[in-house]
Amino acid sequence: MRYQQRCEYLQGQIEDLQKNITEEQTQSEINTQTAAQHAEVMEKVQKLNELIEANKVLEDEKESAEKTVRELVTKV
Repeated sequence: MRYQQRCEYLQGQIEDLQKNITEEQTQSEINTQTAAQHAEVMEKVQKLNELIEANKVLEDEKESAEKTVRELVTKV
C-alpha cells in the first residue's frame, strides 16, 4: 500500500515535469520565432536607413544640378 502511494505520487510528479517540459519547449519556440522576427525587422530598419541616406544624397545632387542649370541659363 505504501509503495503504491509512493508510485502514484512519483507518477504525478512525472506528469507535472512532462507538462513543464512541454511548456518550456513551447516558450523556447516562441522566443526563437520572436528573435528571428526581431532580426528581420532590424534588417528592414537598416535598409530603410540606407535608402533615406541615399535619397538625401540624391536630393542634394539634384539641388546642386538645378543651381548649375539656373546659373548657366542666366549666363546665356
